[in-house]
Amino acid sequence: MKKYYLYILLALAAVLFLRFNRQDLLIKDAVGIIGGDHHQYYALVDYFRGEAPFWYADAPFNKRLLVPLLASVLPFERGFSLNLINAILLYLGFAFAFRTISRQFVPPKVAFYIVLLHIFSFPVFYYSVVGFIDASLVGWMMISLSLLLEGRFNWFCLAVAIGVFLKESIIIVFACGLLYFVLTRNWRQAALLLVLYAAAYYLLLEMMKLLNYGIPYSYSWNVEIETLQKNLARRRTYLSFLFSAYPSLPLFALGIYYFVQNKFAEQDRKIVLVSLAGCLLVLALYVYSLFVAYSDGRFLYPAIAFSIFLSATIAKNRNVRANN
Repeated sequence: MKKYYLYILLALAAVLFLRFNRQDLLIKDAVGIIGGDHHQYYALVDYFRGEAPFWYADAPFNKRLLVPLLASVLPFERGFSLNLINAILLYLGFAFAFRTISRQFVPPKVAFYIVLLHIFSFPVFYYSVVGFIDASLVGWMMISLSLLLEGRFNWFCLAVAIGVFLKESIIIVFACGLLYFVLTRNWRQAALLLVLYAAAYYLLLEMMKLLNYGIPYSYSWNVEIETLQKNLARRRTYLSFLFSAYPSLPLFALGIYYFVQNKFAEQDRKIVLVSLAGCLLVLALYVYSLFVAYSDGRFLYPAIAFSIFLSATIAKNRNVRANN
């Protein structure tokens, strides 16, 4: 069993190595240049190291404090430190997912193949260790969902609250956790999740006010048709969508088919609903991004955190039906 954790580490390292810290070994001409948002997170690392003022980082990036804070304590160059935190949290996410899947859904060997299916994907390769924090978010989402599916509900609620300080997209896991507690009629945990999430968000706003020289934090994405037109005019928009759709969106479609055809065991249907809801919310986030930002595959990347458990449920129910 332990050997699989090493195999996962080696597989992930192989995928991340070429792009680590934007070195792009052997592939610089092929990958091109993606966004300059990484400088915003580097500025936060500098701030936590006492090397730059807080206003060097702009909203909304300056609200995503946790990963730059963790990176700031490492004794390496800021980009290397940030991307190392990304790699570590992403590995932990896959390790937690493997543990949950191998304990509750399928044998360890099949669980390992499911994890590999998600590691060898375009979003993991292209966006994970290039100065963004999406890999840390995805890793933390997988950790949180593993805790939820293992029945460690208090830890799940705490993980979601901590995720508020990582990136605002953690609200997708919050919503899916709330859905799970409603479906299972676990009102106590639903209330705890609501309280901890609200408390964490309030604390973040107060911290932002303190960091921002007493000025309350205010930022909103502006929905603009012009932004949509620019995104639709770029060839990279379509390519990044197609490449980043694997494996999450095909698994999402397969999961819907299985659910409609009643191919899931009754005890798994709640897990399937949560996984499908997560994928759907990520897809909605991608559509929203077309109107408000430079849209690329990063907005689809979080779907991996849900499709990895959805694929495990599909594999489990296929095996059950095959044996029957």
